[in-house]
Amino acid sequence: MERRNGSGLLLAVALLLAASCLGCDSAAEEEETRKGSLTGTVLETGNQTPLSAISVKLGTTETTTDPNGRYAFHDLTTGRSMKLHVAATGFVEFEENILVQEGENKRDILLVRKTLYSYDASQGRFRMYLPPGVTTYRSVLFFVAPPTVEARGFANGESLINPNPPSAEAFARLNEQATGLRRWALEHAADKHGTALLGANLTPPANRQTEADIIETLTDIAEQSGHAELAHAPLVLVGMSAGGCLAYDFTRRRSSRVVGFIAQKGGCLVDDAEAARDVPGYLFIGETDLDSNANITQAFESNRKEGALWALASEPGAGHVAVRDIDLVTNWIDSVLERRLPESVAAGSPVTLQNLDETAGWLGNRQTFEIADFSQYGGDRLKAAWLPTIQTAQDWQVFVSR
Repeated sequence: MERRNGSGLLLAVALLLAASCLGCDSAAEEEETRKGSLTGTVLETGNQTPLSAISVKLGTTETTTDPNGRYAFHDLTTGRSMKLHVAATGFVEFEENILVQEGENKRDILLVRKTLYSYDASQGRFRMYLPPGVTTYRSVLFFVAPPTVEARGFANGESLINPNPPSAEAFARLNEQATGLRRWALEHAADKHGTALLGANLTPPANRQTEADIIETLTDIAEQSGHAELAHAPLVLVGMSAGGCLAYDFTRRRSSRVVGFIAQKGGCLVDDAEAARDVPGYLFIGETDLDSNANITQAFESNRKEGALWALASEPGAGHVAVRDIDLVTNWIDSVLERRLPESVAAGSPVTLQNLDETAGWLGNRQTFEIADFSQYGGDRLKAAWLPTIQTAQDWQVFVSR
């Protein structure tokens, strides 16, 4: 009897346990189906290019996009809101809360490429604009205003700032030139020459430290943007007044980094330009700007007789103001960029600029204003203005003979 009672008790317990586990497998299966996944592709906004090797985080979990820009997260707990986050070099940071549902969840991520960068150095604050759609930036157009002028706006289209301009006309002309240069660069130079724009608020006096800061700025923005080629990108420097002096001095000491330079009415140029003689240059004086004329003219004549590839142009009726003829300036810049830049640039490597042949240029007589190609010029070639093309020679002739 006792044995039967014990057996009955054991049987009852077994039955109770079995009943309590009824549906255990289905509960586990239900729990399994509550898992979800999140997949998608990381693309660049605009051109819809898939972006590989991009880090994507979902909550505390992280993965990397494959060569086709795809990412995937599996075995996710459903019904929870998690933060989807992407921070990639050269792009605006992306962040969004995702509520994971059962099964497969899809979310493509569009990243907006950054275009504006800044860097503060010891001798000034710099701002660079990278026109969108350019794969490789092969050159930098640097608008070098006098150190008293806040010219970072050249990069992003803002007006220049000067709390104490020497005259309303002088400051208006400087703004006018900056606006015209920027418009031309975005419409033509960006696609054609891979040109980025650089503006600065420099601390006076502009000196060798400033030159080092320019190089440091390019290196830093190359890292910020993910465009390694910017660290070695050559510059076109367009300077006015003391900014023209900086453009000239930078070219003298770092000629391998300069495609061409423009010095407008600076009045502080040294006679010995050294290696800058091989860099195309354009020097401007104003008919009534007597403080600058003698110095700039002497620097031109001293170096032109040594074969400097430079032009000198006197603006009739003008004083210490920026050149107003924007077509003359941009035609010259375009011609030297076209002839000096190599066809391709290797990211992270110095750029070897093409040398220009003096005999392939045009010459302008500074007394008669006549122009001719090098082989046909009848006057003293080493006293004439040197221009790279017939177009730039014609522009020079019209400008100086008004």
